[in-house]
Amino acid sequence: MSKILVTGSSGFIGQALCKVLYDEGHKLQLMNRARGDIADAKTFNTIEKVDHVFNLAVPSGSFVPESWQNPDVFIRVTVQGVTNILEFCRKSGARLTHISSYLYGAPDKLPIPENAPLRPNNPYAFSKYLSEQVCEFYAKYFDINIVVIRGFNIYGPDQDQDFLIPRIVDQVLKGREIIVEDVKPKRDFVFIDDFIRALLMTMSVTSSFEVINIGSGKSYSVGEVIELTQEIAGTRLPIINKNKSRVNEINDVVADISKAQEVLGWTPEHSLRQGLQKIVSK
Repeated sequence: MSKILVTGSSGFIGQALCKVLYDEGHKLQLMNRARGDIADAKTFNTIEKVDHVFNLAVPSGSFVPESWQNPDVFIRVTVQGVTNILEFCRKSGARLTHISSYLYGAPDKLPIPENAPLRPNNPYAFSKYLSEQVCEFYAKYFDINIVVIRGFNIYGPDQDQDFLIPRIVDQVLKGREIIVEDVKPKRDFVFIDDFIRALLMTMSVTSSFEVINIGSGKSYSVGEVIELTQEIAGTRLPIINKNKSRVNEINDVVADISKAQEVLGWTPEHSLRQGLQKIVSK
């Protein structure tokens, strides 16, 4: 079994990943905000040599909204943080799986392949875009094996209610009205178990640098998510649609997951209905 460092280990994805890695018998070192700031190189002085690093670290806050308030924090933590991680990988000979984000902005076509134009349209996405450039540089010039994962809309049990699906499920289960900003935008939702399985598969990739989308290959509107959740829960609650579009709203997002199938041998196993059933029944 491998020695593995997981940054961002206390987050939604980090906790799910660490549980599976522990169950598989890997030796883990965990890094989160309680242990230190990844943007400070000294934080890595106490980390033992490992075989693989999973970088899931992000600044605190609710990602996109918070990034508009503190763009400098997001850029510092994300870009300097991944640079420090890459330096650690360079010195220890470790491979890296770096979790990026959706970077395509308003897409020219659907589904969206990895070579589509990159249009980061918020500070969080911009910081992830810059972090990918650093990863590519280190892969090319320092011979570090790196897989960059562009996750689409990841959801699952125990996710924070700052995110759409847990917020909808919570309102449905409380049995009152369901309030959303806008029912029209469509997103590609991928269940946490499927996402974790893809991350584990990156440990076997031998090419020097890969960028891979992880999504479901389908999109559902906010209204469709509400309808499906109510169907599973057996409710018919009223829906209050504020008809309030976010700045730079994107109407539809669908991941092209053919590269994930080709490089990782990965396909999603959960439909949106199956994922929602697991959350509602938890």
